[in-house]
Amino acid sequence: MKPMRSRVSRSLFVLCLAALPLGVLVLSAAAGVKVKVDTSYYPISGKDGEALNASMLRGGGSRIKLNHAVAATETELDFGEPKISISNGKCQVDAVDVYLSIHYIYPKWSGRGRASREMRERWDAFWQELKRHEENHGEIARAGARALEEQLMAMNGNVAIGCADFGSLAKFRLEAIVRKTQMAQKNFDRREYAVSSKISKLQRLLYESR
Repeated sequence: MKPMRSRVSRSLFVLCLAALPLGVLVLSAAAGVKVKVDTSYYPISGKDGEALNASMLRGGGSRIKLNHAVAATETELDFGEPKISISNGKCQVDAVDVYLSIHYIYPKWSGRGRASREMRERWDAFWQELKRHEENHGEIARAGARALEEQLMAMNGNVAIGCADFGSLAKFRLEAIVRKTQMAQKNFDRREYAVSSKISKLQRLLYESR
């Protein structure tokens, strides 16, 4: 079972992801990279681990655009209007803002207080590992945003055409970063969802809880 995935937007400009209820909003900025983080939850219920797992699959399936997902990290990468100057006959980037939006989607169990001690403990362990997993996806996306900012700052445009080639060059770099980030996300998931991985073991234990 592969219950979690991450998606990176391939658009050059801002795209609107699926509308979801907003949670806590965090804004941060460093070295030209501005990150917006928000979190949403969907309700789950179940009298035992098997029922809880089924509820997660149903709830995740209705809110996450990935098969068999119970949590997700949706990301969107974009950049703003660069500040350009001319030096040695070339257009160079003096400053540019890169924007990264990270949206975490998690299950929220409302019946925890009525469950057995075993089930609560196993849920807590699974939840912490689930959160760690998704936050790692967020860190991979942040690394991609930093790499994009570095590449955009290193660009040189053609003065003869009024630096009009910046857009196509920037798009090429954005798409390359997105592909590389997507591959890093997939490789991370592949390692995390091996049968012997910690999160897989915790999910099995939760499934077996009564």
